[in-house]
Amino acid sequence: MNKTKLKVGDKVLVRKGSQKGSTGIIESINLARSTVVVKDVNLKKRHKKATSGDQTGGVFEFAQPISIANVGIINPAKPKQTTRIKIDASKDTKKRLYASNSKEIKG
Repeated sequence: MNKTKLKVGDKVLVRKGSQKGSTGIIESINLARSTVVVKDVNLKKRHKKATSGDQTGGVFEFAQPISIANVGIINPAKPKQTTRIKIDASKDTKKRLYASNSKEIKG
């Protein structure tokens, strides 16, 4: 199983691919496939036919997963730059910190 320092709710910037430069919030993480789903980024359309009952048909948009390697957490001091995450494991607690300025990551 893979590890990541990113968490659901982190604000990230897409660094590579067709969505490069887009920002969003992580909705879900799949560690088995090393992918994340970022809200309002990498949207695809799906056409669905109406079925019996109360389901309606139409064109629906949904976010596709992006590789974890292609996203980075946004540096709060410089919004269009990413930074690394470091873990401070002192004093019997673990804190996620921005590597650039050592401030604690909220969330």
